Amino acid sequence: MSCVMGLDIAVRHTGIIVLDNKGKLLSNGTIKTKCGDTVESEFRKYEGISRLLNLWKPSICVIENYSYGSVRNLKAITMNAELTGLIKYWVYKQGIKLYLVAPSQLKKYVSGNGKTEKAFIPMFVKKHFDIEFDSTDEVDGFVLAKIGVALQNKSEKLTGYQKDVLEKIQEVK
Repeated sequence: MSCVMGLDIAVRHTGIIVLDNKGKLLSNGTIKTKCGDTVESEFRKYEGISRLLNLWKPSICVIENYSYGSVRNLKAITMNAELTGLIKYWVYKQGIKLYLVAPSQLKKYVSGNGKTEKAFIPMFVKKHFDIEFDSTDEVDGFVLAKIGVALQNKSEKLTGYQKDVLEKIQEVK
């Protein structure tokens, strides 16, 4: 079965969502680590993500791109960037279509405004898609996967702001 995977790779928790090609939820989860800025925690996340990529074999993988405005913990951000780079390389080597979505594009796709506070995104997901998740990481993963489904299914009904977001997203080659 062909499916789409959305990954919100974060310092402590990584949200993973798998949708079928019509947008139906197949799997959701969060990989949690105790301390997000150690090599061991990054390796555990890499192992978990690569296992799920092997299990589901998605046709498309959509990853939230780096938040260039974040300057909280430089060590953690650097390690997270390294992990994301490994995952992008793995996805590319497997021949999976890869898309990167800026945090502002994710917010705009679901709310109409790229500057919406992260805390409000779950409310917009509930409003538009009638679904709730246990973590904001899974919420973001869900929006990313929905973007992947929309990129794959050009016939999907979309708002003007969703179409605007999709026009800006390019496949990573």
